[in-house]
Amino acid sequence: MTGDQVKEVHDDFVKGKNESFEPSILSRYRVDFSPTEKKVFMLAKELMKKHYILDTEKLYLQSNKEMKDETPNTVRVAIKGLISKRVLFDGAAMTRDDVLSNETRHRMFEIICTRPGIHISAIRTILDKDSRTILFDLNVLARFGFVRCVSINNNKIYFESSFPNENDVLYYYMQKDKARDIVIAILENPSVSLDDLGTIFSNSMSLKTLSRKIQILLENKLLTAKYEINKIIALNIMPGYRNKIKAIFST
Repeated sequence: MTGDQVKEVHDDFVKGKNESFEPSILSRYRVDFSPTEKKVFMLAKELMKKHYILDTEKLYLQSNKEMKDETPNTVRVAIKGLISKRVLFDGAAMTRDDVLSNETRHRMFEIICTRPGIHISAIRTILDKDSRTILFDLNVLARFGFVRCVSINNNKIYFESSFPNENDVLYYYMQKDKARDIVIAILENPSVSLDDLGTIFSNSMSLKTLSRKIQILLENKLLTAKYEINKIIALNIMPGYRNKIKAIFST
């Protein structure tokens, strides 16, 4: 694979040509309500229209006042149930229904679903929004259980909540330009030597930088290397990651 071919695959990934948001993902976030929870939820929405921020104690009092057929304990259990399901939060300005009705948050959720392991700076670039807005909406998505945040090497990256966490490190590095380009080149040139890889990247990366990046990928067990007199003569993708990486860059 030439440097130009590596760049083409890289650009496709960054521009989202390999991305496909599956609407069925949203079905994972549908919540079943008990009859009492449904009544309490509707009252919560009414209270939030009036007071903007939800006070669950006021919700409890209002529910007891209007739901004469329910015992106070049943109401309390229903409120706790809605909170545990991440439908309501004390002091929040919205319910779970409102989270993805916001265009920016909906698009942000799609990006995270299709670009697992994405860094906040990449989200900001794609959406062209200020950092404060991005951080607020990411926190909302995380609080209501739509996404999870992971810190790797002091960098915060984001995944859709149900995305398997055993692949976090792999996806973290696949979001980093040079690491991604190296992996693509090795995938297309199995058992490539360090010298030959240096030729592939001769116009975009020094051999010193390339060697350092490869060492990091080896330390994180994403690559395997064969040595001869302390020189790398063959690099390959770790077998357990080969198919996963192919899937990431499949067109």
